[in-house]
Amino acid sequence: MSGAARGGPEKKWGPTASDPAGKGRSQGKGGPEFPDSGRKGGSQPRRTSAPPDAGRKRGREGAPSLHARNKGGSIPERSRQSLGKAPKGWFIGETGLRPLWKGLAVLAGGWLVSLGVGLGLTAAMNSLYQVWGVNQDNILRAPIWIQLISGHWGEWVSIAQNLLLLPLAWVLCRWNRKEGLPWGRSGGKGFVLGAGFALALAALLLLADGLRMGRPLSKPLLSWEVLIPLAMYLCAALGVEALLRGALDGALAAWRPWARRTAGALAFAALTAPSWQSVTLVNQALMGLLLELGAERSGGFLAGAMARFGLYAVLYGLLGCQGASSVALYECYPAGHDWLSGGYQGPLSGGLALMMLATLTGWILYRRKRERWRMRE
Repeated sequence: MSGAARGGPEKKWGPTASDPAGKGRSQGKGGPEFPDSGRKGGSQPRRTSAPPDAGRKRGREGAPSLHARNKGGSIPERSRQSLGKAPKGWFIGETGLRPLWKGLAVLAGGWLVSLGVGLGLTAAMNSLYQVWGVNQDNILRAPIWIQLISGHWGEWVSIAQNLLLLPLAWVLCRWNRKEGLPWGRSGGKGFVLGAGFALALAALLLLADGLRMGRPLSKPLLSWEVLIPLAMYLCAALGVEALLRGALDGALAAWRPWARRTAGALAFAALTAPSWQSVTLVNQALMGLLLELGAERSGGFLAGAMARFGLYAVLYGLLGCQGASSVALYECYPAGHDWLSGGYQGPLSGGLALMMLATLTGWILYRRKRERWRMRE
């Protein structure tokens, strides 16, 4: 309908009194066919909506899928690009068995480093003992620093092994993730949770007469040698968590979340279980699963490492429960109900620890599921 038909002056395209050149917006650059298009030659108006399959293309080529975004930590670029592709083969497919070979290489590297450091330090120390003329008969007459090395030899070797696991994990992360170690956050919170879990476990065992105090609370063993096992617990927590939650999770990033969590839990149980008893292995696997969930939430391995340090520092460094490597402030020994307290394997190998770990794992998984339901709504 023209302007004259609507009762107003008819609007003409082209030069006017106020616009002699005819360059006004009403005419535009495209001619009278499509005056508002702003395009030459009377072409079609510019499309403002994306094509129907643009979202699917962006999902394949750009941002990772939902299960890749919700699993904590960054996803490597190569793994992110391969999430929507079919595996090319058993050995080269990023979503096939290639992550498995990478994960096995991570575990093998950690085992070789630990074995090499232990054998190398033991051989070097035996050679020094021969040079110094130190043996089992005169070790008590040796200088005090030699006695400290000999008396805490296991702790020193463990400290060296786990400290070397940190640079190894960094190298493997650069290989898998194309970035450094994912330290994450919430280290203090992790320490509080681990120490609280240890205190609750010890208190329940004392109430159930599964543990007994061998030294009164008013008479702790005040010695600076207690710091040596504490340093070992800290280094062990950092080294193992950097290897598993940093390097191993980076190698298995293309796997589904449940497969990656299962692999991390089983690897943790195999590396840290003090014995191959069924309850001990199940407890360590549940602890490894909790550490996997914590790493996803915090974005790195620091929270899990500090939780392990708080757990071991309280159970073994403070209370001196069975399984402690050496000296502690106090001493606790099993009094009965070995199935509940773990006996001489330590509280983490007992039935009470199994019930507590299973309850905590189920509660965390239930909360995660409810969060996903709320996001879908």
